[in-house]
Amino acid sequence: MGNDYVDPNGPAQGGAPPKKGMSWILILAIVAVGCLGLVCVVGIVAAIAIPNLISARQRGNEMAAIGSLKTISTMEMLFKEGDKDQNGKLDYGTLAQLGETGLVDTVLAGGVKQGYFFTCQPGTDPEKVFWAMARPALPGTTGSRVFYTNQDGFVFYIQVGRDAKDVPVPDPTTGAPPEGAVRLGQ
Repeated sequence: MGNDYVDPNGPAQGGAPPKKGMSWILILAIVAVGCLGLVCVVGIVAAIAIPNLISARQRGNEMAAIGSLKTISTMEMLFKEGDKDQNGKLDYGTLAQLGETGLVDTVLAGGVKQGYFFTCQPGTDPEKVFWAMARPALPGTTGSRVFYTNQDGFVFYIQVGRDAKDVPVPDPTTGAPPEGAVRLGQ
């Protein structure tokens, strides 16, 4: 007769150890579920955070555009009073002329800065009038307002939508902002 006895404590020393713990498939399933949960959490956080980041960047671009227009306004006064183009007339200059004389930085003089396109021109009477404007490079993304200034030094704005194609320019005779423009701070 053979030995049919099975030791309840497992095989004797030197034999195969008893199988304990989880299988690899179970471990992989747990890891996969955990990763899926993490991806969902990251997706939810991103869905909340990204619009806030875009909005903050847009506000930052708009504030930079306002600051640049105030700089342009101040530098136009210096350009005029100092006859920086040396033509014997106390007149306003273009954005390029402000850059050539070193009154504004080369980036602003290039007409594109921090998500905005800038334009600055003397009016029809360059000894009395200039106007400048800043419009978003990507309306609704880099900014949602077009800003204006002139020889009076105030900044005005018009709200624009995502599909803003034709943005009105100031009156070249008076430098007045387009109809409907609102003065900042009012």
